[in-house]
Amino acid sequence: MDIGQNHFKRGEVLFELHRYTEALEEFHKALIYYPNDTELHFRIAKTHYALNDFDNALLYSDKLITLAPDNRAGYALKAITLMLTNKHTSKSLKSIEDLFKTSIELDPNDEVTWSHFSKFYYHLGRFEDALEASEKAIAISPSNIFSLNRKILALGRLGRYEEAEECSQLALSLDPNSPLTYVSKGQNELLKKDANSAEGAFMEALRLSPQFAEATQGLKEVEKLRKEPKENMIIGCIAWIIILFILFKLIKWLFF
Repeated sequence: MDIGQNHFKRGEVLFELHRYTEALEEFHKALIYYPNDTELHFRIAKTHYALNDFDNALLYSDKLITLAPDNRAGYALKAITLMLTNKHTSKSLKSIEDLFKTSIELDPNDEVTWSHFSKFYYHLGRFEDALEASEKAIAISPSNIFSLNRKILALGRLGRYEEAEECSQLALSLDPNSPLTYVSKGQNELLKKDANSAEGAFMEALRLSPQFAEATQGLKEVEKLRKEPKENMIIGCIAWIIILFILFKLIKWLFF
């Protein structure tokens, strides 16, 4: 094995250990020996993405697309990265959608791209499209928990709660310790205005993954949901007091 391959292999190991900065150093050392290697450019772009360095993730995604215009990975990674950048215009959203479509045209059997495409549509509020994309991913890889959760969320937003629950149970049968699935369940329970069930789901997610930010945020949403009836009752009481006061004034003016 030559020097460049040694650096590449070390980078792969470090990446799997989540030591991204060190992995990036090794990949860049390997790049000196293989300046046009497409897999290496993909790894560098992916590592920058893992470090939340989206500018460089986009830079190396573009380099990968230039080196290999028929490689779906560059388009997919660029689309996924652009999803996390600043506020989008209709033009930039169309660009992201086109990148996903190009990636899928090049490789329609990549479930990861379909899953992220579903997430993209979900955040646009295009829930039917999100559901369709998630089902494409599941057809390719039926046990992909991320794809199943994209389907759970899309079904919930479409008001198809029974189907969402069936999908949740399937996901949990495949991975009983998936905090992501419990968060998805919790979010759907919030949509149904069931604070207790939502709280139980989010608490289970936190038991499995104490630092899961989405579960913590979910519990905050539960508290907001519980406050709604009290706030509505207070507003209702204030409204009745104002109405009674106006009626009292009106009666007083008419008869006294």
